[in-house]
Amino acid sequence: MPRSQNRRTIEVPVPLYEELSARAVREGTTIAAVVQGLITDGKTLQEWFGEIDAQRRELRRDLRNRDHPSNS
Repeated sequence: MPRSQNRRTIEVPVPLYEELSARAVREGTTIAAVVQGLITDGKTLQEWFGEIDAQRRELRRDLRNRDHPSNS
């Protein structure tokens, strides 16, 4: 049962709930706040994957430079 008239209850698979719960604990917030942040962020999956790919490329470059400083 929702706690207020401004809230509704939804069902999610247990693994997703556990992931959201763990993230909420790490961030010191509530599951509802985590879900709201994920939904309202406004980024498309393509934008998320683009950011992740850019970070991956930067990390690989940094590791190469660390392992072979003469190449930097």
